Amino acid sequence: QPVLRCGGRLFQNSKGSAATYKLSSVVTKIETFISHNWCVPRWKKYLCLALHFNAFTAVLVTLIVMLAFSMLSAFGFVPVVQLSERPVPEGFLIKFTCVPTFLGVLLLAPDFLRCWSRCNPICFLDKTCIHQEDKGIQRRGIQRLGAFLAHSDSMVIIYTDVYLTKLWTVYEVASFLALHSVEQMWVMPTLMPQIVVFGLVLFYLSGVIGFVLWSFTGFLYAIECAVLLLLYVFVLAIRAWARS
Repeated sequence: QPVLRCGGRLFQNSKGSAATYKLSSVVTKIETFISHNWCVPRWKKYLCLALHFNAFTAVLVTLIVMLAFSMLSAFGFVPVVQLSERPVPEGFLIKFTCVPTFLGVLLLAPDFLRCWSRCNPICFLDKTCIHQEDKGIQRRGIQRLGAFLAHSDSMVIIYTDVYLTKLWTVYEVASFLALHSVEQMWVMPTLMPQIVVFGLVLFYLSGVIGFVLWSFTGFLYAIECAVLLLLYVFVLAIRAWARS
């Protein structure tokens, strides 16, 4: 079963049950082994896995939307904006829809694009693949963790500062590297998707603010100025985080 549906509800806590165990099934191959720590907040894990599994789908859908609006603008079916001193009209709908489309697909693809195979990988998640209540089944599952790793094509690590301080996750990494090449391991720091999402939101807001300023003031480079201003704020935020 996909682990990202309903906002990654499975990552809410580590408490499992017979119901969560039933979400798993017997397979001969695991596409992705998810390695994580339960002390990491659910939303950080969700963003990391969404970026890993859904980025390609989000880019593809966004390109399709951009192409569709470009064609509609070229044939006069949707309005365009003619800025003075610029020879070519601009399709403002593309600017206002691309970022929301990308973020919408990135975060909601498992719920609304279930037919897309990338949204339904066969994953190993300890909460669902190892019984959390029946101690006998749980012990056998833990003893066969190496078999799960051996039959996994890749590993996704949701990396934080505590990852290498926990024996369980260190064992998973060491065992996987003993069985597979390092090229099959994907390390996803929890900060990376935050930078991507926050940066895109700032870029989108700068475009909206710039368009509004241009509409009321007529200043030709209002959009560019708004982009640079919010980019400066973004750089200051990243610099403050790095220092802390």
